[in-house]
Amino acid sequence: MMRFQQLKHDSNVVEKKKMYKSGKTWVVMSSLAVVGGFTLFGVGNGAGTVVQAADVGSASSVVGDTDDNTYKLVHSESPDADMTDYDWGVYSINGNDHNLQLRIGNVGLTYELLSLQDDSTPYWSRYAQDITEVEVDGVLNSNKEFSGLFKSLPNVKKISGLNNINVDNATTITHLFDGDRNLTSIDISDWNMSKVTSTNSNFAGTDMLSSLTLGKNSVLHIGDLPTTYTKDGVVYKIGDWQNSSDSSEMLNSEELAGKYAATSTQESNFTWIPVGTEVAPSYYVQYFDAGKMDGDSIYSDTAKLYPGNPGEYANLTNNELKLSSINHLIAGYSADSVTDTSAQIVSDGNDGYMIKVGVQKLDPVNISVSQQIGSDKATDASFTIPVNDTEYTYDNSVSDPSNTKLDTAKSTIKIGDAEQSFDDYIAANPDLTDKSVNAVISYAINAQLQNKANKVFGDADAGTTPITVNAVYTKDSTSGGGSSSGGGSNSSNNNNNSDADKGTTTKVKQTVGTTTKVVNVYDKKGKLITNRALAKNTGWLSDQEYKLNGTPYYRVATNEYVKASDVYVYVSQKNIVRVHDDRIGYLVDSKGNKITNRALKESTDWVTDRYTTINGEKYYRVATNEFVNESYVSLV
Repeated sequence: MMRFQQLKHDSNVVEKKKMYKSGKTWVVMSSLAVVGGFTLFGVGNGAGTVVQAADVGSASSVVGDTDDNTYKLVHSESPDADMTDYDWGVYSINGNDHNLQLRIGNVGLTYELLSLQDDSTPYWSRYAQDITEVEVDGVLNSNKEFSGLFKSLPNVKKISGLNNINVDNATTITHLFDGDRNLTSIDISDWNMSKVTSTNSNFAGTDMLSSLTLGKNSVLHIGDLPTTYTKDGVVYKIGDWQNSSDSSEMLNSEELAGKYAATSTQESNFTWIPVGTEVAPSYYVQYFDAGKMDGDSIYSDTAKLYPGNPGEYANLTNNELKLSSINHLIAGYSADSVTDTSAQIVSDGNDGYMIKVGVQKLDPVNISVSQQIGSDKATDASFTIPVNDTEYTYDNSVSDPSNTKLDTAKSTIKIGDAEQSFDDYIAANPDLTDKSVNAVISYAINAQLQNKANKVFGDADAGTTPITVNAVYTKDSTSGGGSSSGGGSNSSNNNNNSDADKGTTTKVKQTVGTTTKVVNVYDKKGKLITNRALAKNTGWLSDQEYKLNGTPYYRVATNEYVKASDVYVYVSQKNIVRVHDDRIGYLVDSKGNKITNRALKESTDWVTDRYTTINGEKYYRVATNEFVNESYVSLV
């Protein structure tokens, strides 16, 4: 497990930590065991002209310009937080929680790296798929062993501040950028690696790398280097590395590693560009309905190729392959998740190779519409909208009954938890001048879509009813007396609601934790509080257990409650657990559901920060929403 110890601290850090409600923040770290890892696929034969990855002007690890970007804190941890020894935080870029910047350290502060091993998992690993930028703000002093700080960030495109990392004391450096397949430029020329005697896999799997800048005291081993690179959508086998300052200097990977062998010194900093003559075997992705994987594909993304040999298994991530990431939404299908990201590479029948990825079909969004004439029974005019439909437009499909007049005072529209009359809704939206049912529905739908990513109802909206319309009409031949009678009925209903069951309260003293989802907060009457929520992976003190109409809640603030089913009770306790020599440590989530793609290897040690009781048995937490039964481990 990697640890940074803070050597200096100032009052500015306190302000950066205030992520959630003051006095309510419990921030924790977690370590993650992943069975397997990134695989560098083999390469094949072919012939062609020499292709250079990129033209490089000045050496830099920074790609692109972010001056116009806005950043909003998603999660951060600080040295005095539970189980965290250095400052770090993740920030959404331009409001997109699936496009994150990772910041390590604070400007002006220095941190000491206490220990780091090859199998270490960074604190921010739960955000790894969504991190596209990294910024090192504090000074990080490495110990003798320095490994994996930036590994397994498959979507990171930019790492800045590498000059803030001090490796003067390092003797072994491994896996630093391993698996960062979208990182195009790396500059470690400022690092003094004069004491380094061993390196391995530092740039392995960086398939998009177009420049590598090394310094006077850089150390390189052939096992550090990638074997392929991608240019203009074609995957090439790396034949040589070209010196950007002297195009006549071309070194193969073995020669480049020899030039930067341990104890060697160079006269200057050089940027090296991969070039090649052979097209490497590669594959593309075909998308299928997850329920019909043997049917026809719903989309083929031939514009993006990945290195890999037929018969091997892909090692891609959900964030790389989901339809929203490739900017190709399909109406009715998930934009945020796919299946079979590790599918086998097979022939596409046309001299190419592919993998088959499944996409779940999702329920549509329901727009609930009822139409009532006087005291007659209401008729249903509801309709649905496919999720992720970029071409959807409302077609004015709700027809007013003949010989009627819309009563805008009694007709209502409910958006979320807010319900109001047509009159009030129209008054609140002065640009809505048409008072017809279709105009109100169309306006409400468009207003919802304008606030959503890609201007569509997304995955989270599937199966929901975001808009409910109750249209009330009077007959042209009547005086509307029936409508007044209806108003009396509504008053009676309000009186009945006031007699709702009162909750029962039990005093407790405990801590409850959230997992991987934001948790809704309710008031004492069970009504959703729309401007409050508990963030993912946070802990909260609770002083009451509260039961309302049979539903148990925990109080986390004055008149703020969370459903017991949305959180779990735990005891904070730092320990190291060791998996027994003769068994795998299988994992479950906080509900006791088995996690099938992760497990703890036998005879390995894991940091745990808490324990909880699941189905009457004690479990230790070893990662976000991942727990191991005490029968699989012992305390060290």
